[in-house]
Amino acid sequence: MTELAPIDRTRAIHPAAAAYARAGKDEAAPTIRRGTDHVEVSELATYLAKIRQLPIRQELVDRVRDEISRGEYDTPDRVEAAVEELLKDL
Repeated sequence: MTELAPIDRTRAIHPAAAAYARAGKDEAAPTIRRGTDHVEVSELATYLAKIRQLPIRQELVDRVRDEISRGEYDTPDRVEAAVEELLKDL
């Protein structure tokens, strides 16, 4: 708590701020050095970010939700087509 200035602001809040305040116009301000950060983004994260940018076909989503709620979406023909597509991927 000793780094906090009193209400009358006669002292700097932080030592770095005090050094900066002491630097005159002819003097260079103190340099604050910070470390560098490094971020690695996985291929999966990059792929997911691209997917999130795709437009949502809301009319299709609404139609499918409606068919599911009425029990009309899982027809034998659709199940067979889905199984055939899955078997192609194997």
